[in-house]
Amino acid sequence: MSLKFPKIIHISDRGILSLTNRFYDYSNELILGRFYIRKILLGLNTNKACGSDGIPPIVLKKCAPELTSVLCKLFNYSYKLGIFPSNWKIARVQPVPKKGKKTLPSNYRTIALLSIILKIMKKAINIELMKYLEHSGIINDRQYGLRHQRSTGDLLSHIWQQSIEKYGETLAVALDITKTFDRVWHHGLLAKLPSYGLPPQLYPGTSTAADSEIEIKDLPKCKKCQHLVRPYIVWFGENLDADVMRRSKDLIESCDLCLIIGTSSVVYPAAMFAPRVAERGKPVAEFNMNEEPADGEFAFHFPGQCGTTLPKALGIASE
Repeated sequence: MSLKFPKIIHISDRGILSLTNRFYDYSNELILGRFYIRKILLGLNTNKACGSDGIPPIVLKKCAPELTSVLCKLFNYSYKLGIFPSNWKIARVQPVPKKGKKTLPSNYRTIALLSIILKIMKKAINIELMKYLEHSGIINDRQYGLRHQRSTGDLLSHIWQQSIEKYGETLAVALDITKTFDRVWHHGLLAKLPSYGLPPQLYPGTSTAADSEIEIKDLPKCKKCQHLVRPYIVWFGENLDADVMRRSKDLIESCDLCLIIGTSSVVYPAAMFAPRVAERGKPVAEFNMNEEPADGEFAFHFPGQCGTTLPKALGIASE
């Protein structure tokens, strides 16, 4: 299997999409080997709870020599067919309260107890993917979080050491984004996988220009530069226009009313605008499908379809 996709996609001020000439190539079939599967089985924590299948980790660990070959064949066959067993997706969900009011469902973090066999397969795939990503230089060497034998503490100590050696004094600012997982655009992340040359079995259900019915040569192009064109929008992973952001902040600081229409108000930087209006003591009205408001400080919340709730709130609904 040989897949090639452009790594970097840019958009200019005119909304023109341009593709670089640099490509990644995942030319080897992903094969999950027995060595890592056996290692994962023997390293299972027997104190962990089992998933909905009821298979405890101690059984898998004790039977590792007998199960290694069986699981290896099962995992590779599942990956080759692109079929994921539906019963592996069933989880035992336990809600755990976080900060804030316990009466708001959004203030709960859910712990999903999944099948241990599923976790073994995911870990084996992750090992193979990390080999490819690190070997290809896709992951920056300065990324410390979520990497084997690295931690954010290592990053801080490395930065502090360099700063102290160069300047003699170091000031650090640490930022923690609340409800980070809820703010991640998961479909956007899946859509980015082809640009790194990853095989399509890892992102079933997503579509790209490579597998669409319209070939790239038939897509509209700019008459001046012959690059692909698109609507003037911002895609996942791109920066917002600095002038637009500046004007938006100015309006937020001077407006007397803020209407949030058709958004969940959880994706930044737009998610910080309405709370700022509320902090100034100005009313904020939220129109979306959520049953609960995104922020308890908002003056009004209208759950339901915006095409119905907004005209009624503005008094312009047709009879």
